[in-house]
Amino acid sequence: MKKALFITMHPLGLQTGGSIASSNFLKVVLKAFEGQVRVVASQESAAYAIKIGCKDFIPVSSRSLAQKVSCFLRGICSDRFSPHVDDHFERLLDDASHVVLDGSMLGRFAPVVKAIAPDVHISQLHHNCERKYYADTDMSWWLRFFMGRVIDNNQGVGWHAADLNLTFTEQDVTDLTVVYGRPDGKAVAYGYYEECQTCDIVSASKPEEPVRLVITGNMSVKKGYEGAVWFVEEILPRLKDVSLTIAGRNPHQHLVDASAKYPNVELIANPPDMLAMLKDADIFVNPSSNGSGIKVRNFDGLRNGLPVICHAGNAHGFEQLPKEVFASFVDLTTFKECLTDMRELIGATGTRDKVLFIYQLNYGLEAGVKRLSAYLSN
Repeated sequence: MKKALFITMHPLGLQTGGSIASSNFLKVVLKAFEGQVRVVASQESAAYAIKIGCKDFIPVSSRSLAQKVSCFLRGICSDRFSPHVDDHFERLLDDASHVVLDGSMLGRFAPVVKAIAPDVHISQLHHNCERKYYADTDMSWWLRFFMGRVIDNNQGVGWHAADLNLTFTEQDVTDLTVVYGRPDGKAVAYGYYEECQTCDIVSASKPEEPVRLVITGNMSVKKGYEGAVWFVEEILPRLKDVSLTIAGRNPHQHLVDASAKYPNVELIANPPDMLAMLKDADIFVNPSSNGSGIKVRNFDGLRNGLPVICHAGNAHGFEQLPKEVFASFVDLTTFKECLTDMRELIGATGTRDKVLFIYQLNYGLEAGVKRLSAYLSN
């Protein structure tokens, strides 16, 4: 029976984008390999990994400050795994026919595996094109210089050493090819999959009531609050018969100030029950215009039966969805067009059930297992 060594750079079981994506990918790998998976992850992930069926879990403790500084300055890694994995690779590879590297910044392990066990198949999931991802992140020039070396020594190396490169979107395949050239192995837009949960569908607003828009996310970081501020200041004042709820972590003062100007905006900091915010809405809005990878934030809407209007910059990976379920915009005019189309549908009976059905069909775990198994068998 095939057995996989799964190494993930993200802590499992947390409600952050990277953690959510990695946790779901591990579920796919567990099913694809019928539970025969040795998982290497942060020690904080142990309880979650065991809960979802990992029987062979190897925890990795945090590095010392000296190790962090040394690895960063040498451009080796930006995580805790290099010191541990380098010291134990032969043991970790015992009986493994496949190695699955979850995260772009673990790519430097791929040539190490090939040197020790040339016949082991290596798959790497790239959550983002990291150069593009970090281009949108605030950091000093000297930090960006070292981060560039870290990215190329990990994602760039893995891109060519892996037998199979997986990305969430076609755009990521294109971006990575532009940066690093055509990979020596295969590169495919694998997609994103998760364990679809059933949820209670509440009634939509009545035609004569304002359309209830909702934005969620981490509002303390630039990638979270910047798009929300732009939407509140540039789009919302020019819309009629709408209300907006923004719910997220530690809202930045810019967003607090912008929201206070408009009576139809409610800003809720650190809501104890995010699900309640989503149930009491008609349309989910993702106004962020930058980034790479797939935006798991969009699934906050889809998994709760809400159609999504997303800025085109974050709409990659959702192109196959019908426009009444997922639409994209770039400015006021295109947002109004999306809103007009959806306004006619959100009050219709069964619309939310339709959104849920399409979401489950396209992003359910079973679809991911089938697709991964097909790639691995070729």
